[in-house]
Amino acid sequence: MENTTVLEKFLGLEFPGRKFNKEQFDFLLGYSIKEPRDTERTLIDRLYGKSVFKSVDDFYQNNRDVELAKIRLQGLRNKYSTPARRNGFRSFKNFVDWWCNQEGKCCYCEVDEKVSMAAFEKEHITSKKTAWKNGILQIERENAGGEYIPENCKLACVLCNNAKSDMISAVDFEKFFADATKNYWDFIKAKLDGVDTKINLCDTCVHTFAECDSNPKFGDGIGNDNVYECDKYEEALIHK
Repeated sequence: MENTTVLEKFLGLEFPGRKFNKEQFDFLLGYSIKEPRDTERTLIDRLYGKSVFKSVDDFYQNNRDVELAKIRLQGLRNKYSTPARRNGFRSFKNFVDWWCNQEGKCCYCEVDEKVSMAAFEKEHITSKKTAWKNGILQIERENAGGEYIPENCKLACVLCNNAKSDMISAVDFEKFFADATKNYWDFIKAKLDGVDTKINLCDTCVHTFAECDSNPKFGDGIGNDNVYECDKYEEALIHK
């Protein structure tokens, strides 16, 4: 896939609805995607002339979306830059293309990266480990002993990736653990939405009450029964 196509794909996914003009696009292409990379100053002078922006900081102050895209791409480059990943993906362009194909979701519990990042930012989840603190999705090898190649790699949230580790196969983790993690993320999403999650489960359908769409009836606020039944309650009784 061409460098320009990969960058278009990345910007469409990470910055939906935002427009980048030709100079901004070519700057990101030259500094963040192409290898070898040009320097920021070289690209600014080439694309805009030497007198338009006095400094690189001046350029970014007038092109905030470009700076955000550059920071995001630099974060991906940091993930790509281990010898094993460079060898497996062969180029940063291939790595960005693979990343975009993951659609920003955990391959097991399907939590969106934006939710995971917000959870850590708002400190609904905390960790002493620096690598986990930002909530960014991690690179998961489905076969833990295999190579870092596109066919063996997926994106996983910090909870799934570290729970699975190298002890559980991808198939078994999805079968026995993924739903529980998904339920926990539903709980966290309710917190982010400002819902009182101290009493969070519907006793009938076992959804968080923020997710229960079957006319939930609210309880007394004690324990785990803020939603004590919903329209599925009668159906549940019939099948008992």
